[in-house]
Amino acid sequence: MKIAAILENKISAGGGFAMSVDLILTLQKASKDRGHEIIIFNYHKENSKILENLGLKFVNVGDNIFDKIFAFLNYSLLGSFFQSKFKLHTFFEKNLIKQNIDFVFFVTPSPKPFYLQRLNYALTVYDLCHRDFPEFSEVKAYNSYHLRELILNRCVGPATIIITESEKLKKMISNQFSKDENRIISIPNGPSPLINSKENEINEKKISLPENFFFYPAQFWEHKNHIRILEAIDILKKKNINLNFVFCGKDKGNLGNIKKKINKLNLHNNVKIFNFLSNEEIKYVYKNAVALVMPTYFGPTNIPPLDAWANELPVIYSNHLSEQTSDAALYVDPNSSEELADKIQKILNIEVRKDLINKGKIRLSFIKKDRENAIHELSNKLNDFEKKKDNWKVG
Repeated sequence: MKIAAILENKISAGGGFAMSVDLILTLQKASKDRGHEIIIFNYHKENSKILENLGLKFVNVGDNIFDKIFAFLNYSLLGSFFQSKFKLHTFFEKNLIKQNIDFVFFVTPSPKPFYLQRLNYALTVYDLCHRDFPEFSEVKAYNSYHLRELILNRCVGPATIIITESEKLKKMISNQFSKDENRIISIPNGPSPLINSKENEINEKKISLPENFFFYPAQFWEHKNHIRILEAIDILKKKNINLNFVFCGKDKGNLGNIKKKINKLNLHNNVKIFNFLSNEEIKYVYKNAVALVMPTYFGPTNIPPLDAWANELPVIYSNHLSEQTSDAALYVDPNSSEELADKIQKILNIEVRKDLINKGKIRLSFIKKDRENAIHELSNKLNDFEKKKDNWKVG
């Protein structure tokens, strides 16, 4: 069976791109014993080098304006009627069928299931945070909330398989979108295959870093909650505890607000901000940091705690996301800068750090077993679909 993995994220998407690549590698493992062929349809040429380095088979493709019009028409009953009457297909689907694709795997949340009339698909759902935290502009402004709802309401139901990252999210999708849990597979994230490759172990690129610093790799979104960290630094400074932080990521509209806060609290000497760092550089930062501090609102899972554990770094994390990290983190209320300051001070103790690092290693071993079980489940689901598809001809 030939499976198309649709990669719509670009490398600068950070964690989203790492999740997508990790899922592609997982799909490969699930397909290995069955002999399925995986072809990546890559929408950003800048991803090519990474895919080549990982030995992945891919073709570079682009969007088509006619497909977008088709998808818009497909949303209406009248449009669907005409498409059915005249047997219309998008260029996207025609290209897949021409290459004898049997199944489409969207490794990111995507509206492109609207493009499909004949081919079946798996859809990835990262989170439902637009429902959990609708006050943040990244899920509210410019109809973002309604667009997410549109995709989920129209694409979850017809999906052959739904991929999530946690059992919590699996249950949420089943309950909120009336989807059979047997069609939802929870595949826990592992450490980023980009940052934690052997190649990066050898080719760490040294950059200028402050002494005794804490690390937060996150795009500059509102929900990432950098402001709480700045307030915590200020609290500690007033106690004569002077700490350094390293932030890195793309500006998603909130960097100006963060810099304004840095100016107000006079933290210029305490915070170093990098734009987008390479995988080698991020690896180097992890290796030299005191701890990962991540008071984010969005979840239920995130990649950085896993990367921290893989690089023997302790973790401070938001308390409502504890399902992912269990006892392998110190927890804080993301609304409380006082609590965050207290936990940062606590993690300065070397024995506390050692304990958390050991627990992180144990947690990674449990996650590895859960991933192996999920890969087996995905393999069975693909095999089940392959048997069913013998009953029809695509084209």
